Amino acid sequence: MADNTQIKWLYPPNFPGTYESHIKNGVKRHSILCTSKSDGTGEDDAIKLKRTDLLTACGNIPSKLVVEKIKYDISGMEVVISYNNENDEEIARLYNSSGEIDFTSSGGFIPADEEEGVTPEGGDIVFTTNDSSDGDSYNIILTVRLRD
Repeated sequence: MADNTQIKWLYPPNFPGTYESHIKNGVKRHSILCTSKSDGTGEDDAIKLKRTDLLTACGNIPSKLVVEKIKYDISGMEVVISYNNENDEEIARLYNSSGEIDFTSSGGFIPADEEEGVTPEGGDIVFTTNDSSDGDSYNIILTVRLRD
């Protein structure tokens, strides 16, 4: 079996998760609701936002996904939110609680360049759950800004 996970696009509303070929321009920010009801198997580097599926307002694939806010409600497990870049850079480690992390006052959580000035390979936002048991759950709203 596998955990029952879902992604719902809050902004832009009803976004299918990738742009069709006839779409030439995207938006600057995206917000998604990620939910999971665990059967105890957990998630390991499960992609929630794939950088190369998105377009900036200028019509480019973003060089980085900048995390602005994370609003969460975690029941019974730990959720690690990270980038799947060369550094496996951790954005947040969320425990059995609820709250909000706001990175906007510092300009957002920006992934480090593996090589200065070079767009990173990967750069997607992924979740890994630890210590999950049958019936554990999470609801997480991610707000990200796309960097040209």
